[in-house]
Amino acid sequence: AGHVASGLMNEGAPASNGRVIVARALDGWDASGLKAVASAAIASPGACVAVFSATAPALVVVARAKDAGVDASAVTRALIARFGGKGGGKPEMAQAGGLQGDVNEMVTAARELLGG
Repeated sequence: AGHVASGLMNEGAPASNGRVIVARALDGWDASGLKAVASAAIASPGACVAVFSATAPALVVVARAKDAGVDASAVTRALIARFGGKGGGKPEMAQAGGLQGDVNEMVTAARELLGG
């Protein structure tokens, strides 16, 4: 998970507000694996991460570094409102499952919600 997280952060898009936005669907990862990837990624300053399973119904884990100033729970609620499913969490990390629709649209929505 750490290796995948490192690769994601290297590909992340720096935003003008100092955040590094990463939103990506990952093949072959379950909920605990996605959480491990997100946890490793937010060790980077400014990291805001949304990682999705590539299969439907989709799983998502949204997380942020302590200095990023994004509410992961609010982002997750917004994704649930748009794509369905259930979930929740804390401002630092939240997760959901059962999201329906095109995972590429979910990734785009998450990127926008994270400020990218």
